[in-house]
Amino acid sequence: MTIIETHRPAVEPSAQRTVASPAGGESSLGFGAVSGPQRSMRGGRLGGFLLLAAVSTLVFAQIGFVLSQVLDEVWQARVEVEYRGNSWTETEDIAVRSRSLTGPIAAEYDIDIKDFEEDLKAGLVGGTQILRIEYFDRDAELAQNVVTDLAAAYVSEASERPPVSARTILEAQLAELEAELNESQDRLAVEAPEAGIALTASQQDLQAEIASLRARVGVLQLRLLDSELEAETVEARGLPRYITRPFVFQEPSFPQPLRMILVGALIGMFVGLIPLVLSMYRSQVR
Repeated sequence: MTIIETHRPAVEPSAQRTVASPAGGESSLGFGAVSGPQRSMRGGRLGGFLLLAAVSTLVFAQIGFVLSQVLDEVWQARVEVEYRGNSWTETEDIAVRSRSLTGPIAAEYDIDIKDFEEDLKAGLVGGTQILRIEYFDRDAELAQNVVTDLAAAYVSEASERPPVSARTILEAQLAELEAELNESQDRLAVEAPEAGIALTASQQDLQAEIASLRARVGVLQLRLLDSELEAETVEARGLPRYITRPFVFQEPSFPQPLRMILVGALIGMFVGLIPLVLSMYRSQVR
C-alpha cells in the first residue's frame, strides 16, 4: 500500500491572525469587531446626542435672555464718605448702620425697617477710613435718595459729635443692640409655638434676626474688653468728607443679560448631555 503524504504549506504565524483593513471594521486581533453599518449607526447616535445638547444649550440660553428682559430691574446706588478722625474706625462702620440713622430714613420712604436693612449695604472699604453706603431698589431714584439721605445724616451726626471716648461710643451702641435683642426675644416668646409644631416663616426670620443681633452684641463685648480703647478718643482732624457723591450705576445690578444667558446656556448643556450620559451608562451595564 502506498501512503501518500499531504504536505501543507508552511504558514507564517503572523498570517494566522486576521488582518482587515480599517474599512472592514475588525481589529487586528479579531476582537471587538464592529461592522461598517454598526459603526455608522453609533456615529449617527452620537451625532444626534450632540445635536440635542447643542439645541438644548441654545434654547436655555434664549430662556435666560427672555427672563433678563421681563424680570424687574434692581438698581444700585452708592456714596462714599471718609471719616477723618483718630477713633477706632470700625465704630463708624457700626454707627452708619445703626437704627438711629436708618430708622428715620426708612420711615420717611415708608419702607419696613427689616426690608430696608436687607437692601442696605454699608461698611468700610478694606484698609481705609472710607465708608461705602449702597442701596438696592427697583426704583433708581429712590435708591439714590436713600444713600443721599443716609450719608447726609451720618456726616451731620459725626460732625456734631462731641469728643468722647471710644468706650463710651461702644457702650451706647451695645445698649442699643441689646435693646433690639431683648425686643426680638420677647416677640419670639409670644409667638413661640408649642413643642413639636414647626415654626412659621416669620418665626424663622425672627430667630435668624436674634442670632444676628447676638453675634453683633458678642463682637461689641469683645471690643469693650480691650483696655486700649479707653485711651482712644474721637478727636477729629476735620469734618467727614465725601469721596464720591451719590450716584446710580448706569446698568441695573439685576438682572444682567449676559450672565443670565451664560447661566441658561450652562444649564441647557447639562440637560442636553443627560441622554448621552445615560446611553453610555447603559452600554457599559450591558
